[in-house]
Amino acid sequence: VAIGVVEGVVTGLIVVIISRAQSVSTLTGSSGNAALPPVRRHRVVIGILAAAVIIGGLFSWFASSLPDGLEWSVAAVAGEHTLKEPASRIQGVLSFLPDYGFRNTEGGKPATTVAGLAGGGITLAGVLLLGFFLRRRIKRVKR
Repeated sequence: VAIGVVEGVVTGLIVVIISRAQSVSTLTGSSGNAALPPVRRHRVVIGILAAAVIIGGLFSWFASSLPDGLEWSVAAVAGEHTLKEPASRIQGVLSFLPDYGFRNTEGGKPATTVAGLAGGGITLAGVLLLGFFLRRRIKRVKR
């Protein structure tokens, strides 16, 4: 529950920041709300990228090696902490950075940093790709 609450708060903050940035893109150049100063879109993008690099690259050093909430709940239901064959074999072949480390190494902070940044980058690429396709679809529907 705690994980969900924190993720919900962070998601809500991101929605607020993006909605403020969207309102700035009007022709008037202001947010339309006298209580909130206008925010420039490039500053929002730079801020989000900086936060992603700091969280993914630096805060990942402090990640716990204990199972996260999803892993814990699956283990509680399934009674297993590891995947059974063939799922574990498939994961071993497909995993880019298994257990947040490089293949055949113990990992450490550099591997955790790379894993955090790679995960953020892959997520960003997926969101941008989804946004690109949705934008094209909306333009087609409006025609």
